[in-house]
Amino acid sequence: MVLLPRKKITFFPFFIYNQINTNIFDHSILVYAGAWLSGRECIIIVKVLYILYLDLLLYSARQIKDTDIFCYKIPDNFLQRINIMFRKSFIHVSVIMALLFFLPLVNSCSEEQEVPTTETAVPAPEKFILGLIPEHDLFSQKERYIPLARYISEKAGVDVEIKILSRYGNIIENFHSGQMDAAFFGSFTGALAIKKLGVEPVARPLWLDGTSTYYGLIFVRKDSNIQNAADMKGKRFAFVDMATTAGWLLPLHYFHEAGIEDYRTWFAETYFTGTHEDAIYDVLDGKADIGAAKNTVFDRLAAKDRRLLDELQVLAKSPEVPANGLAVRKDLDDSLKIKLRSILLQMDHDEQGRKILEQFGAKAFIETSQRDYEPVFVYANSISLDLRKYEYRNR
Repeated sequence: MVLLPRKKITFFPFFIYNQINTNIFDHSILVYAGAWLSGRECIIIVKVLYILYLDLLLYSARQIKDTDIFCYKIPDNFLQRINIMFRKSFIHVSVIMALLFFLPLVNSCSEEQEVPTTETAVPAPEKFILGLIPEHDLFSQKERYIPLARYISEKAGVDVEIKILSRYGNIIENFHSGQMDAAFFGSFTGALAIKKLGVEPVARPLWLDGTSTYYGLIFVRKDSNIQNAADMKGKRFAFVDMATTAGWLLPLHYFHEAGIEDYRTWFAETYFTGTHEDAIYDVLDGKADIGAAKNTVFDRLAAKDRRLLDELQVLAKSPEVPANGLAVRKDLDDSLKIKLRSILLQMDHDEQGRKILEQFGAKAFIETSQRDYEPVFVYANSISLDLRKYEYRNR
């Protein structure tokens, strides 16, 4: 704040992240508004922003409860509420209107833009909804997959729209309701979708280290004195999600092999973290005694945070299962299926594709089929888990 004759200048920065779940070409918006304002006018604007903030919290809470990523829109009764607050004050209304000049930018979250109709207008490309499971945090997911989605859009001539889900199992629900055309499935959700929905696997990444699979880990702190299932009795276990191989199926198999009939009575507390990262850090930080997660996430975090290797100990591993791969709905147009497979499998043959693959963390995409999920089917059968009847529900 700088003092000037008779007036004070106040600089208001605020930012609002655009909808993660809308068109991939949308970006986060950063808006700066500056005005010559009195102290009273500053308070007014703060109140206005506070109204928007409360509405944003309420809206996002409702959306998260419904399991989708939130998209905020300025409430319809916003101006009415402002009018009630400030009544007939001309200068106050002027200040508010000046502020609202910037808000249409924020309100562009999911509004479709009108395209002028001309004789030379090109038909809008077909929309293609691509689902992502919450393997990493939302912003990491968006950073990794947006370039890939743009590449597919350009090559396939479709408008790829990314939909990032808040839970692993919701990807099945979205296919059931016809809200997705394809998704990058984890090994468990992929196996589940093959059995329940008949989705068709297309391709999966070949990572920079030459692998195209991963395995699950059960781990503890080195100073916990936990060495086996017997030592776990009365402790706290952090699962990831009931639709993951590493964060759910592996622990169930481990308990079965150890003779633990009901893990709920064996442990003092069990809960689901929602992401592999959170399961790892909950054990590292002492919030849980035992955790389960996939090795690829563990290794990626360990490369940045040495504490994982210094302080955590792995007790068990699962068989190797396919890395998160793309699968499409069974009734997708055959020509589009062929085109998608060709685009992904040929990515490493052109310069643009190689750059995107490098950013994605892969060398190439390799062909994937239902046979690649056989280790998951076998693993599930070993604990009498019928994937066709399995009902996803985190408890």
